[in-house]
Amino acid sequence: MRVVTALLSVVLHLVVSASALGQQPDPPPNAADVYQQAAAWWNANAKGDGAIFTEEELWSLSDPYDPFGPNAARQRAAYERVKPYIELARAAGRTSSIERKLDYGQGFNLLLPHLAEMRNAARLLRLDAQFRMDQGDAAGALESIRAVSGISAHSKTDDVLISSLVSAAVMHLQDGIVDEAIGRGQIDAETANALLEDLARFKGNDPINVFAALDNERTMARTSVEEILGKPEGMSELLSLAGGMGDKPNEEMAKQFMEMGPEGVRADLDRYDAVMQELSTAMQNPDRAAAKATIDSIYERIEKGDAGMVAKVIAPAMGKVADVNWRMQDLVAKRIEMLEAIRDGKVQPSEYANAAYAYLRLAALVRGLPEESQRDLEALRVAGDALDAESVERVRRLVGPFREALLRDFRIAATCKRCEFPLMSFDQAVFAYVYLPDLRGAMRMVLADALAGPSPLGPDGRVRGSDIAPPTPIEAGRFGVRLASHLAKSPSISHALVASTVLTETSDALSRAGKARPWTDEERAQLAAALATVDTQDPLGLRVAAEADARRLVESYRGRHFGADPDPNAPLIKSFVQRGAPWLAGLLLARQLWTTDDYGHAMLTPASLAQPLLGLSDVINGPALEELRTAGPLSLQPAPEKIDKDFDPLKHLLGYVVVTPPVDPVAAEARAGAALATLGDIARPNTN
Repeated sequence: MRVVTALLSVVLHLVVSASALGQQPDPPPNAADVYQQAAAWWNANAKGDGAIFTEEELWSLSDPYDPFGPNAARQRAAYERVKPYIELARAAGRTSSIERKLDYGQGFNLLLPHLAEMRNAARLLRLDAQFRMDQGDAAGALESIRAVSGISAHSKTDDVLISSLVSAAVMHLQDGIVDEAIGRGQIDAETANALLEDLARFKGNDPINVFAALDNERTMARTSVEEILGKPEGMSELLSLAGGMGDKPNEEMAKQFMEMGPEGVRADLDRYDAVMQELSTAMQNPDRAAAKATIDSIYERIEKGDAGMVAKVIAPAMGKVADVNWRMQDLVAKRIEMLEAIRDGKVQPSEYANAAYAYLRLAALVRGLPEESQRDLEALRVAGDALDAESVERVRRLVGPFREALLRDFRIAATCKRCEFPLMSFDQAVFAYVYLPDLRGAMRMVLADALAGPSPLGPDGRVRGSDIAPPTPIEAGRFGVRLASHLAKSPSISHALVASTVLTETSDALSRAGKARPWTDEERAQLAAALATVDTQDPLGLRVAAEADARRLVESYRGRHFGADPDPNAPLIKSFVQRGAPWLAGLLLARQLWTTDDYGHAMLTPASLAQPLLGLSDVINGPALEELRTAGPLSLQPAPEKIDKDFDPLKHLLGYVVVTPPVDPVAAEARAGAALATLGDIARPNTN
């Protein structure tokens, strides 16, 4: 502390002395220089012979934080060693001034290596914020979150379209961390105000600096074309460049282009400028429907060649750029509205708490449980009345170390109105999300613990945590009802199926427990309150599950990462939905069975599905699973007669043949209805 005080005194003395002598203060630090320092550290320590990380550790650093996952130890070790880089990245993002000298005269040859470096810095800061949130360091997490916002703001200063798109991607990542912090209850009024100060840089109709970038791109295109035309073989080089930037000109187009000559191309450049100005003007129209219609009509002219060959070859996909720009406007506006409500005290932060984060912790908690332990737990849950006292006590000892965390997070989740699983973060469109089997396993563990009840042996000599009282059956029942209700609110076919089994298993457990003693009026009222959160019209979320899965599938193939806008892909989404939930579930399940992760491991296997406690085989038709596993992509779908530049893999997927339906949503809904009826009977006030 004395050293810090002494250093501050020296700094203050120098500042005062400089002021007294009339000297100019040093210029503010340039964020670009700090980014260079961070990149230098990364290149020295993450690459080449001097690397201090293995390839697997580098992969783990790019993943979201998972304290109990299979890569947790590797990620923790890598995180400890990468902290110097994180501090540099944080300093860069929190530096307000940035000046980067870019040679726009290079035109198409301008390289922007700093964009990849900035995205890497943002990903590591996300990891740092998640680590800090998990450790309760809300202030440290806030600093990293704000640094990510700074990286997004810095990215858009290049006045190049790709830089604006990187700014959008980083800001989307930052918004996800903010949402997680809100969901964890770590955003108070003061924190919300700090985040609002950062978001002020992204308000308005041009949050990522698209319009200035578009103007600059026009100038860069003209510079490049003019330079190439000055070469003896300029026309041939331009023709080759056209093939690399867009559709390869056919023989007739190539002939027309060569006949234009340099002067014709220069005249065409004026038409390119004009049409790009039209696109820029259209994008600024506050009426988005009208703007989109105008942009579409302009691109029809470009495709027909009415705007000249230069525009047809090098005009960027401004429809997509406009879409990203609008999505960013909406994202920022929605987050500002939420943060202002917290800052102004209109909404308590707890109102925005997201049960999904508690559920993800619960799933991670039981992941990797040995199969022998899984079998013991399932035996007690399914046939506990037939087990001897020693077997029941063994289950109590097994649950003991987990009980405190299980009860804490199920209780947190039960109080949350909101539940939004970040599904796009989990391999995008899949059938069995990585957390789903484990989450249901955690619920089964709680049910088994409640059925076993307190140990008659007392706490002496038992394992750590076993002195914590297990949940009562009615509390475990409340957890099950809330979990099913929450799964239905973050819709997918697999969520709906698991919600059905959770309700069924909860109903069975309470029916068994109710035979031992009558329910009290208070217990009935507690269960009734939980049941009131279930949507009686669509208790499993099945009405929207297929559409949600279809949209995620389309978005994952289209590479859309900024939210759902159904308009561009509505017909395709409708085509997938019309095939029905069983067919769509089969398609998603097949993709997952055939997919490997970055380490070459299968994302899903029949063995993992068949685990006693942590599997999902009971919601999947066994023969259908075997059919999907052994058939392979080529035999499951007819190969197209012709694959060319117009080949659309999404339309190709519609050719899948799923002979045996892998799931039966109708039966699942019927089982859920019966379970809810039984639970309703239990919750009904006792009139005797």
